[in-house]
Amino acid sequence: MDHSDSRAFSSKILLFGEYLVLLGGQSLSFPYNKYNLKKSSQYLSKNTFFFQKLVNYIDQNEDLRSRLSPSFKKEVLQGIHFESSIPVGYGLGSSGALVAAIYDEFFMEKATDYVQLKKDLAALESFFHEKSSGIDPLTSYLNQPILSGQEGLEVLTTIELGNFTLYDSGKKRSAKEAIKHFNSLKAEPQFLLGLAHLTELSNAMIQKYIGKEPILAELKEYSEQQFNIFHDFIPKNVKLEWQKGLDSEEFFMKLCGAGMGGMYLKYVPKS
Repeated sequence: MDHSDSRAFSSKILLFGEYLVLLGGQSLSFPYNKYNLKKSSQYLSKNTFFFQKLVNYIDQNEDLRSRLSPSFKKEVLQGIHFESSIPVGYGLGSSGALVAAIYDEFFMEKATDYVQLKKDLAALESFFHEKSSGIDPLTSYLNQPILSGQEGLEVLTTIELGNFTLYDSGKKRSAKEAIKHFNSLKAEPQFLLGLAHLTELSNAMIQKYIGKEPILAELKEYSEQQFNIFHDFIPKNVKLEWQKGLDSEEFFMKLCGAGMGGMYLKYVPKS
């Protein structure tokens, strides 16, 4: 069976909202087409065990099970394979892209509204993470920037990544480990105060970014504050680069997702 025409699903970048969505803040995510994933025409028997576990997980969810095509189980037994250039453990949504690809090809009666679609994808991605927001796979699936918050979500079509680039820490990270540490820090009042301030700054930057207004002042303060209260989430080599940006004001850095490794974001102001 030839799947050379299978659709490719991009990685994603969480531009704003890392951790802050847990406090009611907004998030803004972008598809990042430099890295992507697609179904392969090749089968690999070594994949069977992993995907069989996914089948078992889907079988426990009546809604998902009822819409899963029988062809998925058949291909799992053959050794279904997905070709991916998305680095795993770098915060670029490798599991989200895989979920989007499986949903696209193997689910019947797909959700037609974004809210239900996000729920479907979140339920699937929870196989990889104990609890998924659904934003990563939704960003890959729609291949559009997404604004998400307590008010719901909005798909945006007129904004771009602009002056943001990725900075590679050279180190894989575990999102579970990072989130566990984050949850332990929430017991500290000073940490919560810092988070509240970051949430205000992040929400303001999101609105300005969407409105194509300058964000430099807010981002500089955000970078300074995040460097201080999220110091445990920044590897030493990244701290050196981060501090260099703060000192020179030639660029500013921030987390790109969970932190503790993976990718970080660098913003270079227009000259």
